[in-house]
Amino acid sequence: MLVLALGIAPIILAFSETASTDLDRLNALPVHMAVVLALIAFSFSLPIAFAGIGVKLIVEGIQQYRYAQLLRTASAVTDAPILDVWQERGYEGEPYIVAWELTFSDGKRRPVQHRGAQRISKKLFHQLQQRDAVQVRFVPDQPAIAALDPQWVAAIEQHSA
Repeated sequence: MLVLALGIAPIILAFSETASTDLDRLNALPVHMAVVLALIAFSFSLPIAFAGIGVKLIVEGIQQYRYAQLLRTASAVTDAPILDVWQERGYEGEPYIVAWELTFSDGKRRPVQHRGAQRISKKLFHQLQQRDAVQVRFVPDQPAIAALDPQWVAAIEQHSA
């Protein structure tokens, strides 16, 4: 922005000097100044817009990192019945998805249910067609933080190879 401001400064100076020496140019000064001011405003709005997008991406990245950290430290693993397995059509790579329903007891021994879904590999997709349950790793205090158990997925994929 500093380079842009330094580049525009001579233009403003040139317009102001030529306008003061020539009466015809004096009438055109407001138009030239309006163009210069519009360029300056535009040059400042772009970095602000990109900064806003950057902040949004940073916040999303931090949220994904925290989710991954919590999931990595999750110790609860249980079998969850498969609700559905499907392939998303019309998307790049046409991802495969599995949905499950997680049921567990909370601290007061009440049943808690949570539904989840995630992308899976094509190999796992074909294996899950034949199974009725998946192993899900989750955080008991926050059941929304749940995913297929990576060790279980690796064992299933290795068995199918």
